[in-house]
Amino acid sequence: MLPDWLILDLTQNQLYGLIFLIGSFTVATLSDLKYMKAQSEFVEVWVLALIVFLAIDIWRWDSLDQNQAIAKWILIFIFMPLAHHSFGILFKLARGDVFACAAVMALMSPALIIVFIIILKVADLLFRPILRGFGSHNAYPFMPVVMAGTLSILGIGFYLAG
Repeated sequence: MLPDWLILDLTQNQLYGLIFLIGSFTVATLSDLKYMKAQSEFVEVWVLALIVFLAIDIWRWDSLDQNQAIAKWILIFIFMPLAHHSFGILFKLARGDVFACAAVMALMSPALIIVFIIILKVADLLFRPILRGFGSHNAYPFMPVVMAGTLSILGIGFYLAG
């Protein structure tokens, strides 16, 4: 039996939200590769998803491991400025990439968030030489990294959950 902090435990509504996010990530990844930009509507959807997932956690507060929930949201809100291009210690991402990552993190446990960040960093290092061919100057599309990281962490999370 695995500890709760390693389990990807999604409600049916969260699973539907995850499926929706993956669909939006797919289209945004193609757009990012083609135009080096995801449309602003995607960013708005990811911000809304982040707010909805926070509202779901607040609504389910009594049935959640509250320490886990607090740790998860602290990690998300620490990650966001540390990954944004204006402050970027972990990454130097556009606002849309940061919100895409944060939206999917909102469905994870704190431990899986940390694993997800590590996966993003490794995928970034591996894919960067290829993705630079789609970019300009020092910029390159990051949504392919977000998509690969999301699918990887979901595979790990679902595998560990059995």
